[in-house]
Amino acid sequence: LELAGYRSEVVTMVAIAGVTTALGTVADIAGSGLVGLERMADVGRADVVGKLASTATALGLLALTHNVFLVAASAMVMATVRGSMLFPALRRAAPLDFSATRASTMVVIRRASPFFVAGLTLVLYQQVDAVVISLLVEQRQLGWYGAADGVFSTLLFLPNILMASLLPAFAREHARDEAAARHLLGQSFDVLLLATLPLGLSIVVTAPAITRSLYGSKFSGATPVLAVYGVVLIFTALSILFGSYAAACGRQRLWNVVMGVAIVATIPLDLVLVPWTERRFDNGAIAGAVSYVIVESLMVVVAFAVLGRHLFTARRIRRTGLCLVAGSAQLAAGWPLRERSALGAGAAGLAIYGAGVIALRVPSPSERAMAGRVVHRVVHGVRSRLVRR
Repeated sequence: LELAGYRSEVVTMVAIAGVTTALGTVADIAGSGLVGLERMADVGRADVVGKLASTATALGLLALTHNVFLVAASAMVMATVRGSMLFPALRRAAPLDFSATRASTMVVIRRASPFFVAGLTLVLYQQVDAVVISLLVEQRQLGWYGAADGVFSTLLFLPNILMASLLPAFAREHARDEAAARHLLGQSFDVLLLATLPLGLSIVVTAPAITRSLYGSKFSGATPVLAVYGVVLIFTALSILFGSYAAACGRQRLWNVVMGVAIVATIPLDLVLVPWTERRFDNGAIAGAVSYVIVESLMVVVAFAVLGRHLFTARRIRRTGLCLVAGSAQLAAGWPLRERSALGAGAAGLAIYGAGVIALRVPSPSERAMAGRVVHRVVHGVRSRLVRR
């Protein structure tokens, strides 16, 4: 960071992030074990409690001190709370043996190396845009990019939650019957596209209201970046799906190559697009999101070619087309309201999308039954709470 010319404040912030990451990695060890055992309730509970504790700490420090370094350090609370909840849960689920021999250690290293490379390439892929943008534009534009990227990262909760649940299921089905794993991939693709398409389009429509309500007028430059990120969200969700499937089916090395090519492609794209968007729109931050759209869409195309050829069926192509028709109606309904209210534009668009997919009979009988169970469970939970009160 010093060699790149960053200020001492930035170096301090990165050091705080490094400590937070180290603490989070320790917690993630237990979390990964619980995911492998399909104990998702324990993982979800720890994540919720940890985030609530971290948010409360950050808000308290912000109100009392206005010190950005202390607020950044509040993320350590989440890592600590998660670890204190996840390790006891793992010990209850399975015995822990911390003994190791040279032979067993080499087995772990050999089996884990593709996933280590995958984690490394993912970090590089996610961060290379910010680094390139920071070297080409002023700090204000980098702030716009960071603000939009923060909202985008939060919205990835849906595919991340789904993939955390599906990864062990993919592995189990692949070990039992490869055809069953491919069938599960097809079902997951259908559900993920049905759910993330309206979410991504909602971000496109509500980007002005979201940036204004979260960050104020000074961050108006983040609005077009966030709008493009709405499109990115759709492709990223699908690439996460194929990446999880590749990991579970022993094709992680193949996906690592795809990610490596994506990293290499991102750098020249940024070097071309950042100066162009700065000249054309006075906003070089847009380039980061645009390059994401290009690279993520190409990754999805490659994933279909090498992992998901069986997904090309007449029924699925028709279903995808109907989802796009409903999405177009969503955009038409929400666009006139985009400058007024994020809630109004988002609600109107989602209502139209929901009515559209129902009218076009997009959801399968199993998806309708699953939605009914979710609604019944929510209604039953709310009713139970009201009765207890």
